Amino acid sequence: MTTSRSRVHVRSIVLLCSLAKFAHAARPPPSVLHGAPFAVPYFAFGANLDAKTLRKRRRIVPLATHRAVAPQHRLAFSLRGFSEAEPAFASLEPDATSECHGLVHTLRPADWLRLCASEGVPFAYTAVPGRLERYDGGALHARPLAAT
Repeated sequence: MTTSRSRVHVRSIVLLCSLAKFAHAARPPPSVLHGAPFAVPYFAFGANLDAKTLRKRRRIVPLATHRAVAPQHRLAFSLRGFSEAEPAFASLEPDATSECHGLVHTLRPADWLRLCASEGVPFAYTAVPGRLERYDGGALHARPLAAT
């Protein structure tokens, strides 16, 4: 059952994605509308673990945050930085013998697009769907950013 409010949300998402030059790289995944708002689960690591970085520097306030682990992935500093002060940026890379711990932030679609723009998607990073395990034992799918 869709409501007029749901249709407005859908139209807003479509408009936001079509306005982005590279919308295919940052497009939010399909969301379930059964009483829940549109949301994008994003797996954060590195600087985006810090709430101040998200809220103050990026102007993003997550709807919810959960601790999670990405099995068979590792945190790598494989994206070259711009200066000696920040020589490399973090990325998530496949590794069958490792796991990467981080946070799953549930973001509004506009915040997801803002995050992708601030992170350099699709030039520096690509949003890749991934299966994660919450610390409480539940499994979920989220979008970590991997270096291109």
